[in-house]
Amino acid sequence: MLQEIKELQRNAVTALQNKIINQRETTFKAPTGSGKTYMMADLMNRFLANPDVVFIVSTLSKAGLGKQNYDKFIEYQYSFPNIRPYLINSDFAEDEKVYIPDTYNVYVLPRDLYKDKARIKTSGALSNLLITLRWNGKLVYLIKDECHIATSNLDELNDQFTKIINFSATPKFKPDVEITNEEAVNAKLIKRLAEESKDGDIFTVDPDASVEEAIEKFQQVKTEYINKLKVNPCLIIQISNKDKAEEEWARIKKIVTDPAKNLKWMYIVDDNNGKGCDTNDSVKKLPVNRWKDYVKNNESLIDIIVFKMVITEGWDIPRACMLYQVRDSKSKQMDEQVVGRVRRNPILVDWEKFDEEAHELALTCWVWGLVDGNMRKFKKVNRIDERNIEVKTTKLGTLSKNSSFNVKKYIESKVVNTNTTSVFELYRKWDKISPETNSLCWNEIKTYDDWLKISNFVSEIDIENNSFMADYERSMELDDVATFPKTSYFEITGNTTEISDWAWKLNDESDEDYDFDSEAEKEFAKILKKLGTSYWGKNYYPNSTIKFEYVLHTKHSSYPDFILKDKNGDTHIIEVKSVNSGFGYSIDETEYKDKIDALRKMFLHASRITNQYFYLPIKSNADWVIYKSFNGIEEVLNKDTFITFIRSCCE
Repeated sequence: MLQEIKELQRNAVTALQNKIINQRETTFKAPTGSGKTYMMADLMNRFLANPDVVFIVSTLSKAGLGKQNYDKFIEYQYSFPNIRPYLINSDFAEDEKVYIPDTYNVYVLPRDLYKDKARIKTSGALSNLLITLRWNGKLVYLIKDECHIATSNLDELNDQFTKIINFSATPKFKPDVEITNEEAVNAKLIKRLAEESKDGDIFTVDPDASVEEAIEKFQQVKTEYINKLKVNPCLIIQISNKDKAEEEWARIKKIVTDPAKNLKWMYIVDDNNGKGCDTNDSVKKLPVNRWKDYVKNNESLIDIIVFKMVITEGWDIPRACMLYQVRDSKSKQMDEQVVGRVRRNPILVDWEKFDEEAHELALTCWVWGLVDGNMRKFKKVNRIDERNIEVKTTKLGTLSKNSSFNVKKYIESKVVNTNTTSVFELYRKWDKISPETNSLCWNEIKTYDDWLKISNFVSEIDIENNSFMADYERSMELDDVATFPKTSYFEITGNTTEISDWAWKLNDESDEDYDFDSEAEKEFAKILKKLGTSYWGKNYYPNSTIKFEYVLHTKHSSYPDFILKDKNGDTHIIEVKSVNSGFGYSIDETEYKDKIDALRKMFLHASRITNQYFYLPIKSNADWVIYKSFNGIEEVLNKDTFITFIRSCCE
């Protein structure tokens, strides 16, 4: 998994954990595809370090979400060993006593099991469990997964819960902690929505396109997907749920069954017995309940999935890159949930194996129809080649670069007791180390005995490795010469300023409005555009290779915000920070200070080995403190002295 993803998820869970400690009810918002179930498991694992805490995870019954979450929690036990999950179900004989054991600490409850006349309720089994837990001194935390779905099933039990935590991509109320769409896109967790500009308006592709036009676009993209990503993509078509459904399906079926199009299709209806479902693929021989698993795989040959209100939650299809909505939605939340089905990154696990063009394709999806307006937030930018800037980047070597360190010799100096630690516990140690340490250790493993010995000490080796990487005198080295990518994109945030003379142009060349991530970044862009050079630009994060590695507990990558070239050909690299409000979740002041200190240390060494200028401007209220590093020497500037210096370089 990419380090950016780990950091984003870990920080969000930490912020959520802090909120939960200080209030009874907390809401967490994260886009579909951002790893919500994984973060839920991480959160529970942290609280379950206290043996008196127990979780009830209330999920939808639709799409088997309860069973899906339970299976994921079992899978995540290697990483989160405190979790002991139990799936509450209704598989009881008519004369059998309904009983829920009280020896687990995570109970997954499909929400529909606790309703009038349901045996879980009428038998008092859930109420008895909660009473027993509280009698034994347990703190019972309720997680409402997909909390945007209205339900009163558990309301009568609210007093039994110590804490209530709401999870959703589309909560009905303001979240306490949020991962934004932009953050998830930047971390390469989810795709952005492809957009075009028309008469100054921004919309998601062509809102008036026909199904035929959507399929034509799909067939163009399909060839690229297969050649560049080695993935078979699919187009999802959503039709009405009731009166118009059969009429719409009859019209679409004529199109997808056209022999000239050579399409594999599947028609899914939300029916427990699968009546009415159809397909022209050999999967038709299988029970309908297995079709969904089949169609999710990247190797599946199904091109078109037509459905009626069946994949708003719980059905993950990373290879899906297009959505066409026929139905007239009245719910923005429903729209955003459905759009989430086509936003997952299909090559996330193997990201580093693909080139820039493949990355661009993997992080783009196309949507026709009604989409929640707050998702239409991206504009594409194109590089002006004659204004491009070359940047020398740096990377950090690992302990393998240290001639005095050898993994096997390190292990030989330790006493290994192979009888006291279980294999499962050793596996968990590997989950907690950095990718660099993982690679370093696996290079030395040839036999199971090697693995067993090294596994006992991977945590200690990880500490040694991170300490080495943090010693920039020994670990930092020049990497590639990087430039702005040919194309990138930015989110429409409202932090806008006009720029006409820099390294980028928009698709609509008359458009000069560029958005920035924060007020501080926008203000600094205004400063830079007055300094008299066309050789500067925003280092847009998507597709960027302009990055510098540094250590803050583990290795991270810094993607500076602005790059500028002066009249002497010198390169100036700027990363803007702010201690003012405006973040998606609360800032841990100590952690933020540590990050700034880590960047200052890294910039200092990078300036020496690259012979480039580095700046770390920090906005505090209305003032700027700007740390400037060059040739291994740091100076502190204010806004005026920074402007004076840059002008002297550019004029």
